[in-house]
Amino acid sequence: MIPNPKASGLVIKAAAAAGLLLSALICAVLIAVTLRPRGAAPEGGGFHRLLEDYDRIFGAGEQGKNGAGGRPETPAAMLDRLDKIEKNVQGVESWLSLLKRRRALAKAYPRMTGQYQDACRRAAAAFPWSEPLAALALSLPGSAESRDHGALINNTRFIPLALAAAVLRGDFDSPGRAAENRGENLLSLGLPLIRSGLPAGMGDRLIVNLVLLKILKGDYPGAEAQLQGLSRNAGQGAFLGEYYYDFGDPLRAAEMFNRAGGEGGLLRSADALWLGGKNENAGNIWRTLISAAAGPEARLRSLYNLGASFPEDREKWFTLLHRAGEEDPALRGNSAYVYGLIGYTRYMGPYEALELLDSRLRSPEDSPALAALRDLEILRRRGELWPPERTVAETWLLLDRYPGDPRLYSWAAWYFDYQRRGEEGAILIKTAGYRNIREPRLDLSAALNDLAAGRLDEAEKGLRSIVSTPAGRQIWQAEANLGLIAEARRAPAEALEHYEMAAGGVKDRQAASRLQRRIAGCLRSLGRKEESRRVLRYSLDLDSGNLAARLELRRLEEAEEE
Repeated sequence: MIPNPKASGLVIKAAAAAGLLLSALICAVLIAVTLRPRGAAPEGGGFHRLLEDYDRIFGAGEQGKNGAGGRPETPAAMLDRLDKIEKNVQGVESWLSLLKRRRALAKAYPRMTGQYQDACRRAAAAFPWSEPLAALALSLPGSAESRDHGALINNTRFIPLALAAAVLRGDFDSPGRAAENRGENLLSLGLPLIRSGLPAGMGDRLIVNLVLLKILKGDYPGAEAQLQGLSRNAGQGAFLGEYYYDFGDPLRAAEMFNRAGGEGGLLRSADALWLGGKNENAGNIWRTLISAAAGPEARLRSLYNLGASFPEDREKWFTLLHRAGEEDPALRGNSAYVYGLIGYTRYMGPYEALELLDSRLRSPEDSPALAALRDLEILRRRGELWPPERTVAETWLLLDRYPGDPRLYSWAAWYFDYQRRGEEGAILIKTAGYRNIREPRLDLSAALNDLAAGRLDEAEKGLRSIVSTPAGRQIWQAEANLGLIAEARRAPAEALEHYEMAAGGVKDRQAASRLQRRIAGCLRSLGRKEESRRVLRYSLDLDSGNLAARLELRRLEEAEEE
């Protein structure tokens, strides 16, 4: 049996696949309505003329927004027109035409989103057996409530659609809340449906959804049991690979990724082999993909993976990646190239690195995510040359340019803590809250502020909340500060446990040395002096300049001599 993992990314990674039927149907519905010939009117010529009048007015409004002239109506007036048109709706096709326009209006004016959602629900209630209208309604937030479209539960041909919707609207942060009662009903109906036979491909899609709902329920053995009914063909190899990759069997995942085939399958297979400790096998796949036969995406990713996974040859692989971008500028917008070039510049001084970053990473084709990463790296390198005050100011400007990127907030939280800028950190936490950004590193900053102010109970509550999440467990400072609180409360055994947990995640040798000194102090308080001495020596091996550890070791040795 596959062990229950500490953290699983499969639900989020595969939810898009599980909801493919729902998403594809929504897109197809709206595109089909958009592409209908102008002469092919829905039911009733009057309805069609009303739509044409609306489209003309809406188009004028869009031109007016873009400075192209025209006499636009107000958004409220356009909404009023749509409400009047709705009174002339006669059938499903009319509803779809109207909903397409309501959707466009909501996209242009987000405050109209509620009216679009209400119209979707009215349409689905008017024609409860329409799968396209049901798909639109099920895609809305909050549509998991029991009153929604009983036909989807009673009509077996809608079960795959409803399952996809149930997965997509799941609460991924709280699996206990994600499995709604509807999911239970669909599971009970879906199992006999699989046994009775489905059209080609439908059974696999249904099993994928069932697996994901089992995972959301925390029923990992049940999820694994469902996988036995999934086809072992190349098309399902990627899903099986992702499942085993996230649930503790990387070598089996590598086998499934190989079965999926293609360069993508080979890349994921190498990732799984590396996770399973087969570093050389993974490296062999990456080296093979560097060959001229591989596509540019696979080559760049392989070069980056080699550089990131084999530190002794990192400069060599990142240099080759840089040369690939020099030879083909079209590759510079690739995420693997951006990450690799940043790694390459880490071997340079700040002036040389900034010159290369400015000349090679600035591209108008950059996605917002890559542009934010690029600008963050440039700020970090400039920060080596600037006084902290200027770096703090530039950090705020960076956050204003990319207000929705959580990575920037995490870095800013770290930098403000590192520079002991508690006031800036407090403002950052409030700003992130206004922008609905939640990151464990921000929570850590809030806890550190409480700790500095002597609010131990509040700090402990915040730190325990951090380490209770998979992402938070990657932040070793949270466990370390829980250890400090336990020490302050004269609980060395509890503090020792927290420090040892933190020591498993720290990579910086100086920070690791300081943690080992703390561990040694707890051991001494527990009367385990010989162990404390050994840990202090290890602390000095990590950082010979740790004067506090050297002083404590000397005191221990002098006490023994006496």
